[in-house]
Amino acid sequence: MTRFVILKHVAGASHYDLMFERGGVLKTFRAAAEPAGDKITLEESFDHPLKFLDHEGELRQAPGRVERWDAGTFKALEWTDARIRLECSGRRWNATYLLEKQDGKRWLARKPPTKK
Repeated sequence: MTRFVILKHVAGASHYDLMFERGGVLKTFRAAAEPAGDKITLEESFDHPLKFLDHEGELRQAPGRVERWDAGTFKALEWTDARIRLECSGRRWNATYLLEKQDGKRWLARKPPTKK
């Protein structure tokens, strides 16, 4: 299992960074609002160094600070350029999530419907 973290970036306009460990970096997606609920709009961001898995507090190269909103481990069930399916085990993100590329850098994250 690999690690993930969701950081709340508190600055002028707060946002959330969803970071997933992959290939020696953190693949990062930005959410304008708290990443809770059944559908979450995300924007693909730049890769971050692994040190952000454990970072909380002031930022040196950007204004503001970050607060840990959630953290845990995940299993990548699928990871392509347009579709990512993750089984997450965190305090708040504790389910399977499907991230699908919409256009450009915009993605939609949702919990897939459960099979009966």
